Amino acid sequence: PFLEADLLIAHNDITADALKNAGVKAENIQKIPHPVHQFPAPKKSTYISKKLNKKSGDIVYCTVGMLHKYKGITDAIKALKFLPPNYKLAIIGGLHPVETQIVSETVGIYNKITDLIDELGLHDRVFITGFVQDDNLMNGYIRECDACVFPYDGVYYANTSSGAINLGFSNGRPVIAYPTAGFRELAQNADDAIVLTETFAYYELARELERLDFTKQAGLSRKYSDKMAWPKMAKVLT
Repeated sequence: PFLEADLLIAHNDITADALKNAGVKAENIQKIPHPVHQFPAPKKSTYISKKLNKKSGDIVYCTVGMLHKYKGITDAIKALKFLPPNYKLAIIGGLHPVETQIVSETVGIYNKITDLIDELGLHDRVFITGFVQDDNLMNGYIRECDACVFPYDGVYYANTSSGAINLGFSNGRPVIAYPTAGFRELAQNADDAIVLTETFAYYELARELERLDFTKQAGLSRKYSDKMAWPKMAKVLT
């Protein structure tokens, strides 16, 4: 089907190159960076703040999306070991509803995450929302947080993009990510809206969180969100 299509849309060079290797002609491929959805302002939420007992001076960073072994949730937790006690983590998301009905390694990741929280004694500094079905509710949770982190696996995410990272941009949150191939390419187009760690290490994640200019990066996220909004990118495609 790819070879028979007149036009194929790819979000990054990784996908475009894979299509070429499969025999698709370069002129039949149009690369458009993943657009950013702009949500209406959600109802103000205090759920995360209450669960983490957020006080003045506390900084809450979050992961966003379905729990998955390649999304670096454990690295986000371990980073707390190298951060001051006023730093806390919200894990916004849970298992995919379909995957909860089957026995798989993905299901087991939930217990591994909670075991790690227990082993490190971080009960008061980590909260897991579980699966959030309503977009407005999820966006309200994200906007309670001070930054979004995406410590994704460099091998698995060397061959794919992430839609979840755009939730950080669309909600005006600073974004920190591991330097996967997809995120490095995104950074070239994002006008400094994404902060990349030096390597795939939770110590580096902690370092970037501690020296992050939250006000500056929030502004850059909003600017990138406006630049890459779906209506504007639809005109580019047209």
